[in-house]
Amino acid sequence: MPQCLTGCAHTYKEAREAQKEREKERNEDPDIMKSMNERKPNSFCLSKLAVALPDPLEGTFRQFQSHNYEKYLEMLGAGPMSINMIIRANMVLKINQEIDKRWRFVYETTIK
Repeated sequence: MPQCLTGCAHTYKEAREAQKEREKERNEDPDIMKSMNERKPNSFCLSKLAVALPDPLEGTFRQFQSHNYEKYLEMLGAGPMSINMIIRANMVLKINQEIDKRWRFVYETTIK
């Protein structure tokens, strides 16, 4: 009969015999058998069944109005042509939470 060079068959046999001995001891002890036969209560929670709602902060947001933005740009020193171009630009903000729980903010500006 060929021998296993790594000894894994012998180790498995010892582990299996030890497991059988533990099972035999459990079967002999009536308190352990009683506790094994009793059904354990399961915790039930409706929140586990519900679909997780997305974070209300996540999404895509489009700027549709501004308040005193032209005056602010004038105070910064922007010229009338630049102000006109900036006011007509479409601004989109995308907010997402990545898999690693970091937040990602992406600004997109389309200039007309």
